[in-house]
Amino acid sequence: MSKSLFVLFRIAHPLVGSIKLFLG
Repeated sequence: MSKSLFVLFRIAHPLVGSIKLFLG
């Protein structure tokens, strides 16, 4: 896995979690 893709995943993962929490 490329480093930039890994960093992007690390940023996006908590973002997706907060969106799921917001939508309930």
